[in-house]
Amino acid sequence: MLFATSAVVSALSYGAREVIPVCDEWEARRVAEGKETYLLAGENQGKFIDGFLSPFPNDWKEKLREKTIVLSTTNGTVAVRKASQASTVYIGALLNSCFIAKYLTTNHRHQEIVILCSGSGGRFSLEDFYGAGCLIHYLLRFDETWQSSDAARSALLLYQHHPDPLALLSLSRVGKGMIRHGYGREVAFAAQQNLFPLIPRLDQGVIRPLAFG
Repeated sequence: MLFATSAVVSALSYGAREVIPVCDEWEARRVAEGKETYLLAGENQGKFIDGFLSPFPNDWKEKLREKTIVLSTTNGTVAVRKASQASTVYIGALLNSCFIAKYLTTNHRHQEIVILCSGSGGRFSLEDFYGAGCLIHYLLRFDETWQSSDAARSALLLYQHHPDPLALLSLSRVGKGMIRHGYGREVAFAAQQNLFPLIPRLDQGVIRPLAFG
């Protein structure tokens, strides 16, 4: 959630045509080679990549209209790629959690929902777990008969006991690192709930927004 899925949700909300998640900067360069409407963005191990836009769409939203964003991040885009064998993959963040939950309840109520937290360098990430708890909170608000695992209940309890998203994200290891390096504004942006009524779906390796009313 800090920051790949928040980047996807906000980029599409700002007018990007689509986002292509890739595993590393070399794949990103291959995908975008010779394509004028493609923009490269991302980070590697928390550092910006030469020739790429930052992973923060707020820095470059005026460039987004009708563009394809090729996004490479250390954890989030890799997790999306690994999940691509699932029947359907949606991209969620605090920024759109209520809308994702409503869509899942309406369209996938009788299917098993797996919430994938990308983590950080193979380790547990507090902010991702909190984001999962937020989504579960809204799923249960729309339909209290959803059944949940102990992991899901734990995420929900974390969310319920920490009503200030910014405070929680600022306590996480990744959040602290971002603030220390001067990106506190981006942490605060990602902590906003239900800002964008958007349902991003992965389709054949490309993330596009679904029409949603």
